[in-house]
Amino acid sequence: MDPEGEPVQVFVRIRPEEKDATKLENAVTVFDNNKSIRLSAPDGASYSRKSVTAVDDKVFAFDHVFGEQTSQEEVYGKVAQHANAVIRGYNTTIFAYGSTGSGKSYTMTGSSAKPGIIPRVVSEIFSIIESTTSQEKDVMFYVRISYVELYNNNFRNLLEA
Repeated sequence: MDPEGEPVQVFVRIRPEEKDATKLENAVTVFDNNKSIRLSAPDGASYSRKSVTAVDDKVFAFDHVFGEQTSQEEVYGKVAQHANAVIRGYNTTIFAYGSTGSGKSYTMTGSSAKPGIIPRVVSEIFSIIESTTSQEKDVMFYVRISYVELYNNNFRNLLEA
């Protein structure tokens, strides 16, 4: 692992749904060198007096915050060190969490034009294996990958046909 890196890091990606983007206008502010976010009540929101604390600004700190305009390449650039640690023998987990429609699948799998973390990691791992085995004949790799989903309390192996 990177000597400066922590064993567990938490990243957040802000990706509003296009149809509801106006509701988030001025509601999320990224600051502190992309390490914190401030959540505010969206413009025009009205709440009852009983829920005044619900509209107070909330500040959350993370290891890194990816803003709305962050590309797939930028996201991968930050997590690549963790994914590539497997080549050095470390177990690595990249865990995507969020509500339905928040962009987990897009971030993890992407599209053919904008691949996500998984296709980039797999491609890089096998590229490293290929270059290493072409130079060193006595090296052997064992690759094991899990790709699972927990949805509505149902656990599903996404690699099963």
